[in-house]
Amino acid sequence: MSRDGRRHALNTTTGAPLWSFRTGGEASFSAHGMFGMELTATPVRDPWDLFLSSPLVHDGKVYFGSSDQCVYALDARSGKPVWVFKTGGMVHSSPALAGASIVVGSWDGAVYALDAASGEQRWRFQTQTEQKSSIVLGIQASPRVHGDSVYIGSRDGYFYALDAATGKQNWRYDAQGSWIVFAAAFDGATVYFGTSDTGLLLALDQRTGKERFRFSTAVWTFAAPLVVDGMLVGASMKGQLHALDSALEHVKRLGAFVASRLWHDGQLIVANSNGEVLFFDTVRNDHR
Repeated sequence: MSRDGRRHALNTTTGAPLWSFRTGGEASFSAHGMFGMELTATPVRDPWDLFLSSPLVHDGKVYFGSSDQCVYALDARSGKPVWVFKTGGMVHSSPALAGASIVVGSWDGAVYALDAASGEQRWRFQTQTEQKSSIVLGIQASPRVHGDSVYIGSRDGYFYALDAATGKQNWRYDAQGSWIVFAAAFDGATVYFGTSDTGLLLALDQRTGKERFRFSTAVWTFAAPLVVDGMLVGASMKGQLHALDSALEHVKRLGAFVASRLWHDGQLIVANSNGEVLFFDTVRNDHR
């Protein structure tokens, strides 16, 4: 997705354009002062919401959300719409697959499960944002599906575990008013995520939601954590990369992190606000 509201498909070998689809969103996006960005003169409701919905590709379709409040399903080959579902707010959350459903969060503070084939709503779960009634509250985080549950954080200050089949709440964790704006990570029986104002990396029991441990980053921790080879990796807006129980240095200062990290072929790959892409070798304990 680009800031003009278009979803583009490119040839993976040559980079040649295959198709482009125009949504009704993003063209009016503006972010004044955040990293020096100013894209248009028309502001959105919250300049902190810098992130766009990443696509989910499944069974010949491309699923994604837009600030026009819609979730789209496009034919992956042609880019033509298969179905469109209208939520009650802009959709910058990235969809996740839960069986035969697509699960996604919306700025109306609700989590939706939509039939992947037809777009029909299967269930809707409303978080506490309606009661708090603030323009900076809503669901910005992307859901994660693990087992028979959907896990998602909200800017209402709670992290939720929902039944994937019915949308009923299994439990919720009180993050003390802190936003949770990125997806969670898992390693068996534990779910991990970061918080904003309380500056924490949290580990909860997946079944009960009870806190197992917390690690203080002392600053907003927006980026999604990564769990690999018994290592929990978190990154903060202070430019610190934290690796817990690992061969990496405990903290590296590298520039603010607002993007998720990747693990590939024994290397940790991260990008920061300085425009750098960094590769870490966890065995040699260096980066380049």
